[in-house]
Amino acid sequence: LILGLWAHVQRIARVDYLPSGRAMLATLTALLVLAYCLPVRSQPPADLAIVPGAISFDWLILFIHPLSDLLGSPGWVWALLFATTALLFALPLLPLRVGAPVAVVDPPNCTGCDRCLADCPYAAIGMVAHPSRPGARLAVVDADLCASCGLCAGSCPSSTPFRRQEPLHTGIDLPQRSVNELRAQLENELARLGTVAGRARIVIFSCRHAADAKLLAAIDTAVIPLLCAGQLPPAFIEYALRGGADGVVLGACRAGGCEFRLGERWLTDRLSGKRPPELRARVPVERWQTVHAGPRDRTELLAAVAEFRRGIETLGPIGEQLPPYFRKVVHDS
Repeated sequence: LILGLWAHVQRIARVDYLPSGRAMLATLTALLVLAYCLPVRSQPPADLAIVPGAISFDWLILFIHPLSDLLGSPGWVWALLFATTALLFALPLLPLRVGAPVAVVDPPNCTGCDRCLADCPYAAIGMVAHPSRPGARLAVVDADLCASCGLCAGSCPSSTPFRRQEPLHTGIDLPQRSVNELRAQLENELARLGTVAGRARIVIFSCRHAADAKLLAAIDTAVIPLLCAGQLPPAFIEYALRGGADGVVLGACRAGGCEFRLGERWLTDRLSGKRPPELRARVPVERWQTVHAGPRDRTELLAAVAEFRRGIETLGPIGEQLPPYFRKVVHDS
């Protein structure tokens, strides 16, 4: 069992060896129910003076004997067991899903800060000596391990939308959904929302593996999809509010239910200041909210956004309520 566990966790980082308390309690309950309904009973004590006329085979421990009779030969049973064991050993070595482009490092913008290395759920990032900066380090991506989640882009300090660079190049990014593309889409949506008067303007950043937020797109609501909630740098919340949004909603998977293991956890830690990059404390907490909702929790998402909107409408437009240093968009300064 230990060898099997070791083989299973070789391709991931920050392994949780124990399941949640709820999962352990559910497993214990299931075992107790099975023990009561289908108990495994021992055979009578062995008596070497007699040959037993009949032996009852329990379904859990002695299944191998009926299987041998079914296949007609013990040799087939051994072959089946060896084939199954070989398959289980081969599973950790099989390639991951193909098709999605992997993360790409941009050496001129990589500072060698180790944040992407620390945040990658699949140990797909390593550090090497920087080819053009003596003494500096450079992130490298193992394409065989990368799951294309984007958590590395969300952790990169160069992923802030406030940089004046056009286009925005970051130290590490995903070609299929770059930080520059996120900023461009956000700016376009903010420009559209800027034409709406008399209504609360809300931006929703939605993980594609969480509850579908597309139905919430409206004249006063912009929905921006993410590969994973952890892909979003926290600075995008401040950027959206500075750009004219009255509120920001972050749609993430349920706690512990991230498609990429750690996305919603890293997002929560970044927003609470426990993990870099942090959301700056001067961003009004009443103007943003995280909604944890799984793919089947669309009703919960709709209700949470509706309640958040009522709260924003009570606060009123963000406009002149913010101090001048916050209202000014740094991207234009």
